[in-house]
Amino acid sequence: MSNINNECKINGAIDAITIEKTELITNQMKNCICKIEGREQGTGFFCKIKYKENIIPVLITNTQILENEFIKLNKKVKISTNDEKNIKIINIDEDDIIYISSVKNYNIIIIKLKEYNEFNNNLEIDESIFNNNSEKAFENKSIYILHYPKGEKACVSYGYGISKVGENNNFRYKCNINSGSSGAPIMNLETNKIIGIHRGIYLNTDFTIGTFIKYPLNEIDNLKGENNEKLSNQENIDDKEAKNIQDKNEIKIELKINKEDINKNIYFLDNTIFNSYLNELNEANTEIYINENKFKYKKFFIPDKEGIYKIKLILNTFVKDCSHMFYGCKNIINIDLSFFISKNVKNMSYMFYDCCQLEQINLSTFDTQNATNMESMFDNCISMENLNLSSFNTKNVTNMMYMFAGCKKLKSIDLSSFNTKNVENVDLIFYDCLNLNQIKVNSEFCDKIIDIIKSSNIEIIKT
Repeated sequence: MSNINNECKINGAIDAITIEKTELITNQMKNCICKIEGREQGTGFFCKIKYKENIIPVLITNTQILENEFIKLNKKVKISTNDEKNIKIINIDEDDIIYISSVKNYNIIIIKLKEYNEFNNNLEIDESIFNNNSEKAFENKSIYILHYPKGEKACVSYGYGISKVGENNNFRYKCNINSGSSGAPIMNLETNKIIGIHRGIYLNTDFTIGTFIKYPLNEIDNLKGENNEKLSNQENIDDKEAKNIQDKNEIKIELKINKEDINKNIYFLDNTIFNSYLNELNEANTEIYINENKFKYKKFFIPDKEGIYKIKLILNTFVKDCSHMFYGCKNIINIDLSFFISKNVKNMSYMFYDCCQLEQINLSTFDTQNATNMESMFDNCISMENLNLSSFNTKNVTNMMYMFAGCKKLKSIDLSSFNTKNVENVDLIFYDCLNLNQIKVNSEFCDKIIDIIKSSNIEIIKT
């Protein structure tokens, strides 16, 4: 990712650009893209399109940033251009939405701007995308993305052209781009015109994903009312690909309810410590299903019979703090976080503390790259026999004190993905792990863990 005023080379996409092109891109960044504070922060852009035989100004972004329900609730949306030098509150009515697709299709929303709108600067659409086999034509072309990463100023990121086109009309490309950039325009570096829309990041790969803008534009005249609803229900991305794209944010939980639990408040999220995580979850941005039936938002429910209850939480917000998230939730036996987006989380301390019946946690895609605090993360998970931590990136973690303390059933643990370079406190990390007899570590990066257990009877396997 690069500020436009610095050297502009990322992932080997280009070596140099002219002064004239730099000035043009600078003007596009200042005036033609905006930061949107919608359901979550994202990027949007202004352009003009043909709609019902007229050329109209529109705002385009991803549906995860703005969608029908959010617009119904809010009506007013804050957008800003030129690094918040120009801040506007725009009124959006449902009638202004001329195209909306589900995240499982194109993930695009197009909003008609009022005739009196103050956004007179527009990006142009590259007409060559409407040619036959235009996707192939872009395979070796350089592109750039104009975007607002979370917490940063407007940026330009350069990348490769299309590396693979899927049957669902989404494409992969290589570009160094961060969270907050969903909805950003993908530009042809040669023409400085729009060819697509940035959508998200593939988990565990160095690919990003976008959609050619020609597909929604080709359909737009047919997408009002019932036809648009049909499109929203399409599932054109296969299950494997959907699992890889950061367009799902779910937590799945299984609770074991015994006779003594009937008619009592049973918590599946922490109910004792009010932190920023819980503050972000509310009825407006969290859906809860219990045994596939929608449930009024609360952090607990009252069971009427014993058995296993399946809970699904669909989050329409990115969680920034997982501290004490499942603290003391003694009825949980299984947690699936394979669709939970944790990229922005820094504090994971006490996350599963005292989940004494917890037997399984799916952490296969759990992103810890920004985590700094893992104190007591699995402390007193006394029923846990296995932990797959292969997805863990701990290079920024400073505190691992009591991280696995009290995990009495753990016999072995693989920490070969761990890096303890910045860890300041590993005290009692395996305290009261009575049956732990083998630890696998990367000897190059886990010196602090090796030091703390080398005098014990635990076998150290170095990779």
